[in-house]
Amino acid sequence: MIRDLGRLKGFEVEWTGRGPDGGRDLVFIEKLTGALSEQRVRWLVQCKDLAQSGRSVTPVDVGSILDIVAQHKADGFLLATTTIPSSGLKSRLDSLDLSKGGPIRTLVWDAAELLHMLRTDEARQIAAIYFPSRNLESERILHGVISSLAALSGNLHFAEHLLDQASTFEPGDKVREALKESLALVDDLHFQFEGPRVGEATLAPADTLVLDDRFWSRIRRRAESFAYVHNSPPVKFVITQPDALRSQRIVGAERTVERVLLELVSNAIRYRKPKNVPQIHILLRRNESHLSILVRSLGIGIEPHDADHVFELGFRGHNAMRVSLRGSGIGLSTARALLHEIGGDIRLVSAQEWTSFEVLLPIGKSA
Repeated sequence: MIRDLGRLKGFEVEWTGRGPDGGRDLVFIEKLTGALSEQRVRWLVQCKDLAQSGRSVTPVDVGSILDIVAQHKADGFLLATTTIPSSGLKSRLDSLDLSKGGPIRTLVWDAAELLHMLRTDEARQIAAIYFPSRNLESERILHGVISSLAALSGNLHFAEHLLDQASTFEPGDKVREALKESLALVDDLHFQFEGPRVGEATLAPADTLVLDDRFWSRIRRRAESFAYVHNSPPVKFVITQPDALRSQRIVGAERTVERVLLELVSNAIRYRKPKNVPQIHILLRRNESHLSILVRSLGIGIEPHDADHVFELGFRGHNAMRVSLRGSGIGLSTARALLHEIGGDIRLVSAQEWTSFEVLLPIGKSA
């Protein structure tokens, strides 16, 4: 699969002799064309499939990088893995990288990057060959669906029973409460399934996103449902938006932006301190090319050693796992991939008790 993805990206592909682990080594040749000459860069490719165990790739797994690169007369080292490199291996690759003063070029195609490549139009045929029966979108939608369905089913059966007994039992608060919770669970379930998939954002029509009162009302309404489902007090919102941005048009699909903001809102509700009321402050700013939406939430914070990994597919921070076993580590990775497809991005600004994420969106012409 990595060989085919390399060819798709325009690399020349070579197989070498068998390596020390008994497998054949793969080499990509990249052509860098300048104004006066062409340079050929040889990448030694090492593939590590650890999806079954889920563990990170360690320095022991890859061996002596400089030695094997020199053995194959390569200029760079590309690690392709179905998980992620460990922090120790990442530090080692960074120290070897040419752009940081090292002797070779280094590159990592981790699980998130591979999924992103496989979901593009160009790679759909490759995905169909190597994953004929697997739904590549299941990683995103499975998060939270099973528990929501179970609770919804129980509430609806309870409401049905009470209505069946209406001749002898006058429906009251219990019925209304059960129906209210059921509606909130339906809303939560809808969030799990709706929104553009990675690889489809650029295929959808470029809806005009207008950041008006109706848009923020939808965000608030969905936050109310999330809070109810997760036994949280109502969210306290503070939205600071200059009047000039109320008619701002954003290039890209409206559902993509809404999906990303709801992911941040959902996280703020789920990962709060138990006795705290969830608070979310949203600040909008703009420059010549991008609109910035800063989302600050009062919660459990992110440990410093986890901050560099929050956008990695499948990663869950230590604080998050202490608060809730429920979660898959997919939401932020998917949010970043969706934003990249419309020319935007998301970054972690602050990881303290007030956790801040900045969403950057490309700007179109004002309405």
